Parts: sequence; C-alpha cells; structure tokens
Amino acid sequence: MLTFARSGIFCWVLLCLAAVTWGQESPIQLSVDPAYTGIGGIVRPGSWTPMRLTVDNANGPTRQVIVGWSIKDMDQDTVMAQRRTTLTAGRVQNVWLYAVPPLHLQNQNLTNFAWQVWVRDELTGTLLVQTGMPVNTLAPPTTTLLATTGSRARLGLEPYVEKVGETANLPYTQHESMHLIRGLMPDQMPDRWYGYDALSMLIWTPDSPDPGSPSISPSMLLALRQWVMQGGHLVVSLPTVGELWTSSQLADLLPEVDMQPVADQLVPFVLGLTSDVKRMDMMTFTPRPGSDVAVLARTEVDSKPIIVSQQRGFGCVTLVGIDLSLRELSPLPNGPNLWHTIANWQSPAFTRSRIREELDKKTMAPIFNRSLLDMGNFVGPQVAMKGTYNAALLIAMVLFAGYWLVSGPVSFFVLKHKSRERFAWSAFVITVLVFSAITWATAMFFRPTNTRVEHFSILDIDAQQEQVRASSWLSLFVAEHGMVDVSVQDNVNATSNQNLIAAPGFPPVLQSTGFLDPQSYSFACNAPGDVTIPFRATAKQLSVRWQANTSDPMAEGYESEKLIHAKIQLVNNFPQGSLTHLLPKPMRSTLFVYCPGNGRTPMVWREKADWKPGVPLVINPNKIQQIDRLVVKPTHSLSHDWEGYLWTLQHGNKPLQRLIHANNPDLQLASNEIYTGVEMLSFYDMLPPPTYWKTATTINMDSPMHYLRSLGRELDWSKHTQFPRLILIGYLEDAPLPLPLLVDHQPVAGHGRVAVRWIMHLDAPTNSDETAAKAQPTE
Repeated sequence: MLTFARSGIFCWVLLCLAAVTWGQESPIQLSVDPAYTGIGGIVRPGSWTPMRLTVDNANGPTRQVIVGWSIKDMDQDTVMAQRRTTLTAGRVQNVWLYAVPPLHLQNQNLTNFAWQVWVRDELTGTLLVQTGMPVNTLAPPTTTLLATTGSRARLGLEPYVEKVGETANLPYTQHESMHLIRGLMPDQMPDRWYGYDALSMLIWTPDSPDPGSPSISPSMLLALRQWVMQGGHLVVSLPTVGELWTSSQLADLLPEVDMQPVADQLVPFVLGLTSDVKRMDMMTFTPRPGSDVAVLARTEVDSKPIIVSQQRGFGCVTLVGIDLSLRELSPLPNGPNLWHTIANWQSPAFTRSRIREELDKKTMAPIFNRSLLDMGNFVGPQVAMKGTYNAALLIAMVLFAGYWLVSGPVSFFVLKHKSRERFAWSAFVITVLVFSAITWATAMFFRPTNTRVEHFSILDIDAQQEQVRASSWLSLFVAEHGMVDVSVQDNVNATSNQNLIAAPGFPPVLQSTGFLDPQSYSFACNAPGDVTIPFRATAKQLSVRWQANTSDPMAEGYESEKLIHAKIQLVNNFPQGSLTHLLPKPMRSTLFVYCPGNGRTPMVWREKADWKPGVPLVINPNKIQQIDRLVVKPTHSLSHDWEGYLWTLQHGNKPLQRLIHANNPDLQLASNEIYTGVEMLSFYDMLPPPTYWKTATTINMDSPMHYLRSLGRELDWSKHTQFPRLILIGYLEDAPLPLPLLVDHQPVAGHGRVAVRWIMHLDAPTNSDETAAKAQPTE
C-alpha cells in the first residue's frame, strides 16, 4: 500500500512539473505596458478606454486567435472585449482592445486589482496565454483630459492643470479639474476613434512626428479623422519651416486656407507673452473664397490671420501659425489668453502663487467652502423604470392580507359559528389552493411580455453636412431569460465602428448594484455596435452612441424628410425666415442661439409656445420679446458677477439643486431642470466660473458651485459658437428613440425625452454687415 502511495505522489509531482514546464514554454508570450492602457496611461471610468497588447509569436506557428480583455460592467457581469486577428509565425504584433470601465471603479477599489487579458485559439477555443493587467493611473470621471503629442512644450496650460490642495481634486477657478497628458507618441494612438473618447482636445505640436510618419498607420489616421467628425477638437501647431501636414493623408481635414510664412513679426497679443521675446517668425493663413473658416487671432501690424478654425463633422480643427514648442515660448505666463481664444474657455486660470495670495487675503473661497453638483445625475432619474410593478405589488399585498384573514380568523370564526371546527384543516387546504390559483393567474396577467425602453436622448442634426448623431442613455427591459442581441442598425456599406453600446452605469453611482447570478458576455471591440447581452426578465442600463448620414437607416419618425428644414437668411446681420419639422412630437421650449462669428457675443432667445409638426416657426427680430446674450464677462470693478443667459442658468431659482439628491429613487425632475442641464452641457466650456470670490464661511446659495460632468462631454458645442451659426435646442416629450435600435434584430421604439439640437451654417458677415450691426435688436 505504501508503495502505491509513493507512486501516486511521484506521478502527481511529475504532472505539476509538466504543467509548469508547459506554461513556461508556451509558444505565445503576452505583455501589457501600463503606458498603453488608456490615453497615455490614463484611464477614466465611464469612457471608452484603449488597451494595447503585445503578442510575441516568435516560437509559434501562424494561427487565427481571439485576443480578449475581461472587465466588469455596472451589473457585475463580466464583459469580454475581444478581437480576432492572425498571429504570424516569428513575429511580435500589437493588438488594440477597447472597453468601458464602470463608473463605480475608483482608486480605493484598486488594491490587488487587475484586469485579465488573454489569447485563445479561434478554432479550438484553447486558452494559449493569460495575464493580469493592473490599472496604473485612474482619473476621476469628472476630470477633463487634454493631450499633446509633444513632450517639450508647456503650452501655457500650467495654470489650468496645476491645483493647490487635493480636496476632491477640485480647481479653484474652474468647474472641473484638468489633466494634461504629455508626449502622446504615435504608437500610443489607438486604431479606433472611440479610443480617443476620454479626450476633450488633442494638441499636435511640431516637436513630435508629423502625421505622414511611417510609425502612424492608416488605421490610426482614420481613427483620428473619425474622432474629429464625432465631436473632437484637434489643435495643430505649425512650424514656419518644414511643415508636413499639407502633404499628409489628413490634409483635407485642415481648415481651407492658403499658408504663407512671415518672418520677424511682433509677438501677437494672443500669446500674452511678457518675456524678452519681442519678434518671431510665424505662419499666416488666408481663408479660401467660400470657405467656412473662423479667424480667431491676427498679427499685430498687418492683421493677417495666425489662428484659424473650421468645423469638421461635429468637431473642429484649429490651426495655430506659431510653433508652440519653441524654447523661448516655454514660460508663456499668460497662456490663458491663448486658450480662451482657441477653446472658448471662460474661466480664468491663476498661477499657484496668485491663488495663495488670494487665499491669504481672503478674497477667494477655500475649497472646503465649495459645493459640487454632477450634471450627469439628471440622466438616471429619467430612465429608471419606476412604477412598473406598483399595481402588481399592491394586488400581491391585498392577496396576502386576504389569504391570512381567510385561512386564519375568518374561516375559524365561520366554522365555529356553524359548530364545524373539525373541518378547519380542510378549509385551510382549500383556501391555500384557491389563493394559489388566484395568485398564479394574477402573476401571469401582470407579467411583462413586451420589450420596453425608457430613454433620455440627445439628437444632433447638421443639415448642411447631412450628418446626424445621437447619444442615448436607456433602460432596456426584455421579458425573457437568456442571451439577447442588441444592436444599432447600420448602413450596409458602413465600416461598423461608428456606433457604440456599453453598460458603464449612470450617475449617481451605486456600488452595491449587481445581479445575484453574474454572467459573462462578449463583443467585438473593433465594432461595438452589436452586443449579445444576458437578460433575466429585468432591465439593463445601456449607453448608446450613433452617428450617420441623413441617407443612412434612421429610426421611425426621424427620417431625413421629417427633420428640421429651414429657409433662413441674414438681414441686417440677424437671421430671419422660417423653419418646419415633422418630428414625432411637438417641440417644447425651443431655445435659439445666434452666433455672429468674428468674436462677437452669441445672442439667445426662446420660443415658449409649443412648435407643432408641420407648422412653420417664423423668426422675426421684431416679434422676439426678449433677447439675451449667451455669456457676458464683468466689465466693472464693483462686482465680479457675470451676466448673460448661462449665468442665469447657473444662479437663477436654485438651478439643478435637487440633483444633489438624485440617488433618491422617488425623485421626479421637472422639465425646466432637464432643459437647464442640457443647455449647460451644450455650452459647458463657456460657463461662467464658479463664484470663487464669494467668501462666505458656510456653504449656502452664495457659495461657489462647481458643475461637473460624469457623462455628456460629447455634447459641448462651445467651439461652434466661434462660427456664424444658428443653433436650436428643443425638447420632445414622450418621444420614441431617435436612433435605430434593434433587439433580437427587431426595431424597438421606446419612449422618453429627446433633446433636439440643430445647427445651421450661415454666411460669414461681410464688411457691410459689420457696419449694419447697429441695426440688430438690442438685448
């Protein structure tokens, strides 16, 4: 017996050693560098996150494999973001994966935390290699991320990205904290546009490879182009000599201008430079005839354009004719002058020493006297499926009470009154059977059998470019247990990577959420518009993004001929004409924003009456009761308070204050609160700063309020107010989804609120228009 035991132990040791040897001699090696997880190593929960894996197949044969990344969604289901690829024998290859970390992922959750990445053989499903990937740097969901390709240039952004103290990672004079990612190298650039989802702006400086570099693949250039079209802001700083952008594959993405280098020019005021540099070389731009190019800054003497911008899709590209990577520009102490011009930011940015000085003089509120309000909180209460089971629960309570009474005191009293207590057990059994039958019948009657969608959506329309885009946050109920295919209908000729479906959760974040039976599901992360998701006859919260041409498949009720159509022209430098629509519902509380361009302040007015489908809406300045300005900086020293429409949204009648209690399941938001949230997100970069000059010792309505964004960054249209535009924002109540969502290949309409945002390109004002400006309506 002892001999058999020793033999068994010996065999077991040999098997263990063989397993270890097999693991060590696996022909495929997998590695992940934290610098290639997220944008420049930065991960922001709730945003699409790229991860680059390096697969070494030096000792293996050519084979088809599936490379994957396992991550949890908001319901604690395991999502496997995977991508099929071919591993060539004897080669080291890079594979990009994409997924959305849930919003509840926070720094305190990262102890001993690691995402799993793996490679499987596609034919056999055999796991070839697997490893853990720790998270290197996690940014709060309410952080604005900027990136620059150069590592040398400081760009004058230090006052924005530097903060004093660490309370809530909050800046003193801006609403959100900013983080600048430096030195984004070509091999860190993802090959899908949503890999840039976390970025608000990408700044390309001359101290980095040009876009024609062989190290930048065509798929990476296409991803960058699509990111701009989806709403990104690309800023390109050009050198005076050796400019290579106009010969690259992205040349047609640049503003339509002719370039001319000029030498020995006075340093332009826009740089805010206070050093000894007096003159410099730069590049000037001449907009081509008929182009829709906005001139943001000019030379001091000849007034030649040196910073220009042009809308591309729902984003824009800005050209800076100054090499911002020059050593003599590294201090750029008044950089906010430059970035107010380029990005339309309104909040001031103070240096560290200026902030300390203001705090010492008690002319600035300390951080602990601030209030925080996440505007993303207004989404959750709108899509929660409240009241679905209220009637059923009430009936269940009534049945239980009736069962308890009939089976107990009532039956006993009746039997005793008739002197038939011996039948008590029989009566009890009959009562149980009767109430069981009633309960089952009632449950079958109230059991949901139809797919339901509760949504809140933003529909963007640019008729001139024939582009539409929708961002939808929805709760999807499917009355079955099992795997359900959820997809966004696409054009048959599309590349199938324009549309996104994910389940990161909505704020307010509830970390205790999740199903008792967590399951797993997978999706092709290079085309995440089609996902097969496990359902348990309950609701799943999804975030969906969609962009298309007006000729692509549209949701019912939102076909191109039913969208907004306008006959508008500028008369005395003010838009006049009419608009019509055939959308599914009347448009309520329609807000108009007229942007004259040329650096002039946009004007705002509202149409209070419902705008019904098929009824023309006339724009006539003589019939507009009240015109306001979008934002007005203080011009006197008696008060720091601003003016304008956005200031009123922030400070009028306790705006959005109830969102602080958005985790209350019974919270019902009023329509005007929703409208306020949409309009503040639509012009977020132009919001007046938090009232940092209010120095009350307790938190109250006069204390500085910081408005944050855990979602909806793609909604910001502040950059478009620099062009001559007419912008419309209206609201459809109880309307169907504005995007073509399919559940098990069948379209679903759903119902909810849709904010429609429409933009019309106007001809740039001529010199005669400038002189006629005095004829426009007064505010």
